Amino acid sequence: MKCVSMLYLEATRKLKESGLDPTRTIYLSFVLDKENGGLRGAERLDESNVFKKMNAVFVLDEGMPSPNEKHQIFLCREAKGAPGHGAMLYDNTAVENLIKSPESIRSFRASNLIW
Repeated sequence: MKCVSMLYLEATRKLKESGLDPTRTIYLSFVLDKENGGLRGAERLDESNVFKKMNAVFVLDEGMPSPNEKHQIFLCREAKGAPGHGAMLYDNTAVENLIKSPESIRSFRASNLIW
């Protein structure tokens, strides 16, 4: 998603030009091999001391391109599992596990209702 990467770079440039003095450091990282699991890119960054020292509060993934000045941000809870991608159908992916979450919450609530 080069277009979204450019969006982040341009937004960062505009923030810097505007004189923004953030209370935390803003990091941009561009890593390889997302399309096949990120084992040599995102996973290595995540496991590195460099990433731990960043003390990241949140991470934005590539997101979606936008035809106007509004950019959608998707919030998500942490999900564990195999990396996944629409082009590769792995079992037990993080997204698959995340999808199970609302049903397990609904089931738990239903089993604890007192009528």
